[in-house]
Amino acid sequence: MNHYNKLGLGYEAHILNYAGVAEYYNRCYSGVTVMRQEIALKKLVEYVARKAALLTQRYELEDLVAPSIAPFFEKVIDKMVVTLVKRNGGLRCNLCDKGPFTKRGMYLHLIRVHSKDIEFMVHEELRKLLEAMRK
Repeated sequence: MNHYNKLGLGYEAHILNYAGVAEYYNRCYSGVTVMRQEIALKKLVEYVARKAALLTQRYELEDLVAPSIAPFFEKVIDKMVVTLVKRNGGLRCNLCDKGPFTKRGMYLHLIRVHSKDIEFMVHEELRKLLEAMRK
């Protein structure tokens, strides 16, 4: 068994030199990591939208972020919900002032109209939280 197979790289690695193997490995698996992060970010957007619309959750927050930061991120999400939704006499969008909505209507509005806004908010808040945790 050669060192390419030990790395689990398969046939493609045989045609590359050793320096190329490391580059190939990093290129393949960094794409997988980015893809996983994008999926987790989309699920976090759904989590925030469902929480803002007062719907039950499909995912546990501990499954979407590291369990060590989940309690801190839950507080951040609560602040985001206040930014997204007004709850006086019904659910109204705080970003574009549309409404009143039902719970389902509020969720659909947030996902269809403001998903990029929520994604940006989640990404920024997660970045801030991780920076604070590093210090």
